[in-house]
Amino acid sequence: FFQNYAGVAARRIARLMPDGQPDPGFQTGAGANAPVWSVALDGSGGLLLGGAFTQVDGVPRSRLARLRPSGQLDPSFNPNPGTNGTVLDIAPYGFGRIVIVGPFSTYNSVSSRGIARVITSGLCYVDADGDGHGAGAGIPTTAPCGVGHSAFNGDCDDADPSRFPGAPEICDGIDNDCDGATDEGLILNWYPDADQDGFGYSPQMLVTCNPPAGYVLVGGDCNDTNPSVFPGAPEVCDGVDNDCDLQVDEGFVATWYPDVDGDGYGLTAQALQTCSPPPGHVLVGGDCDDSNPVVHPNAQELCDGLDNDCDGVIDDGQIESYCTSGVSYDGCVATMSSVGVPSSSNPSGFQLLASNAPGQRLGLFYYGFQPGFVAVSIDSTSFFCILPPYQRTSTVQSSGTVGQCDGVLSIDFNQWLQANPAALGNPMLPGTVIYAQAWYRDPRVRDRANLSDGLKFTLCN
Repeated sequence: FFQNYAGVAARRIARLMPDGQPDPGFQTGAGANAPVWSVALDGSGGLLLGGAFTQVDGVPRSRLARLRPSGQLDPSFNPNPGTNGTVLDIAPYGFGRIVIVGPFSTYNSVSSRGIARVITSGLCYVDADGDGHGAGAGIPTTAPCGVGHSAFNGDCDDADPSRFPGAPEICDGIDNDCDGATDEGLILNWYPDADQDGFGYSPQMLVTCNPPAGYVLVGGDCNDTNPSVFPGAPEVCDGVDNDCDLQVDEGFVATWYPDVDGDGYGLTAQALQTCSPPPGHVLVGGDCDDSNPVVHPNAQELCDGLDNDCDGVIDDGQIESYCTSGVSYDGCVATMSSVGVPSSSNPSGFQLLASNAPGQRLGLFYYGFQPGFVAVSIDSTSFFCILPPYQRTSTVQSSGTVGQCDGVLSIDFNQWLQANPAALGNPMLPGTVIYAQAWYRDPRVRDRANLSDGLKFTLCN
């Protein structure tokens, strides 16, 4: 019933070597199309098959067939129409005859109820070289072929015992197995391997079964003068396509960035792609100031007026909003922001702003050291966002248009500190955290005033 043996196609019939491996000299082609139940030698080297099949090697054979020693179907033995049922067993009977048994009732349309005797030797051919295959016209016989004759024909050279159907093909320029082809299976593609790296140069391929010295079976070498260059060779950083994949130094070429300030981050705009970078280059780019080692991606943001971490924001984390803005009678929501760097010593340069306030209104800024969230009155939406002690600045008037929410209250807080150094007791030192909030006149609400959100910031040097 099987379809293969040891991973080799074998359609219900296989011949094994003494070690149990498939015999390479026995090739059955398509094999039988249904189970083979019995086998027997017919006395002349042929192999008789009995079973339930109706075809062998694609040729009609009704449950009885004979194979040549090579495994090929023997066309000289044609029992068709054969039996009308399965052949379960075959027994040699002598004198070119066999007995078959099985659940059949006819053989070749003749009544044969379960048993029949069959003549297997139809013709004998002259076998001059004794290789088991004859040539010329067959001699009819009902007995086994005698000395110098064979029941198998097809010999293409009856003077050479190495040439017959099924003979092993060797590299000699001769059709050894009489199949019309010369040296088949032995003619291969050979490639010159001048640098002896095991890979040859494909454009100079030879098709032969006897290659000249210095040829190998594997091609693909892209440089047959360099033994370190061949398919699959390890790629190294040398500007050469070592592994013949049409890429140079792949896996080694990286993007390098110049790092003048030595902070480990280079300038992206001056990147180089190479596997041997110049001195002073690093693998990480993104530095936004390569002259300052405290400025680079992931640097700690300092209160110095610089974008230390290269995220596009100056002193981020040093200035942040908190608390909630109140809503004016006109629907304005004043929002705190700033421009510049808050400083304990600079005479100016840090502007506190309250945007979206009512236009042309008086206001001022409160500031202190602790945040708070105290409601201004029961029906107000404003919170006073600073706990005592606190200080307020001089009054200023918002810009914008009366009745519109386009006003901006503004004061230079650095300038205010320099003019009022002891407003909260002592001159403020670097690192002091300040909470600030804008107050503005809103005469139509109950408490006649309103407040922005809060802004937290830290004084720098």
